[in-house]
Amino acid sequence: MNSLSKVVVLGGGGFIGRPLVAALAKKGHEVTSFERRHTQMPDGIHTITGDFMNEDDLEQAIAGQEYVFHFISTTNPASSAQNPLLDIESNIRMSVKIMQLCVKHNVKRLIFPSTSTIYGYTLDRPFKEEDATRPISPYAISKLSIERYLDFFEHKHGLGYLSLRITNPYGEGQKPTGSQGVIAIFLKLVLDGSPITVFGDGSMVRDYLYIDDLIDCIVDIFDKKTKHSVYNLGSGTSTSVNDIIDTIKKITEKQIVVDHKPSRVSDVQRVELDSRRLQEEFSFSPSTSLEEGINKAWGYIQKL
Repeated sequence: MNSLSKVVVLGGGGFIGRPLVAALAKKGHEVTSFERRHTQMPDGIHTITGDFMNEDDLEQAIAGQEYVFHFISTTNPASSAQNPLLDIESNIRMSVKIMQLCVKHNVKRLIFPSTSTIYGYTLDRPFKEEDATRPISPYAISKLSIERYLDFFEHKHGLGYLSLRITNPYGEGQKPTGSQGVIAIFLKLVLDGSPITVFGDGSMVRDYLYIDDLIDCIVDIFDKKTKHSVYNLGSGTSTSVNDIIDTIKKITEKQIVVDHKPSRVSDVQRVELDSRRLQEEFSFSPSTSLEEGINKAWGYIQKL
């Protein structure tokens, strides 16, 4: 590994971007953080404040870099469902522009956070990377479209890429507002004494990955030679919404009122990831249990 790789994190002020920037710098890489608004970063990290929709700003950030982490998204699952055109006009369009700039400036590899919802249906076993993708939400469709463009740019222009199909990251630093990040949202509602909204009967199953484990994996593999360009990245443990609520009850020792609402059309009942490709190639093994991770997240939420 080149311990002094030049890297830029687009979205360096975000939930994943911020600890990623810090971890990359700790490893000795020369790190630039591209952010919409300036945030306080550790010493030694170069910060560029710019607009994701402005090509000149993006080029300033990408020029001279060896690795580009594209961790910007203008939408989330809920907002993309309300306005699919925004996803197309911002995320897909500007992601392709980033790929063009990476080719222009001879970037070695673009690292992209995809999503476990890209599969879009339910299996009686964890999804493997080779399984069909049938996304049913605009958010997941957008992620898959970007993956396909990455594949095109690799074959057409030789741009290396790494697409990580990440499953439900959570933990310290995640905002407890909005419609994404169920654990953070639930914890804040519990802290405020407000009811929790659950769509369906709470049996919906997901794989939740603690932020530190996610960052450790990304930093470990981004500059290594890989056998594949696409990897599932999950904890390997499947948990229902009801199990999440039970764990929160145990940790917070608070009464929780649950408001059940009908399931949404875009909700897939069960999404489990098979991360053996990562495990076998890089010995990836998350070390944070769900209870430990939620306990750390609870401590963070109480300090906000």
